[in-house]
Amino acid sequence: RSNGYVQLQVRDNGPGLPQVRPAWLEGPIGVAHTEARLEKLYGTAQRFQLRNEGGLVAELTFPFQVASLP
Repeated sequence: RSNGYVQLQVRDNGPGLPQVRPAWLEGPIGVAHTEARLEKLYGTAQRFQLRNEGGLVAELTFPFQVASLP
């Protein structure tokens, strides 16, 4: 948690993503769905990024919120 945001980063040491974004990322359960869901929940206050950096790095930033109990 930093400056009111949650920052998550997951990385691996595999080959990363190809230069051209593969079609399997765009399906209803792929990355495009995750991006759309985050946009709906947090608007421009979120960031989701995939990049090659010695393997694949997935980075997600969104506002920190305390859950309200029922």
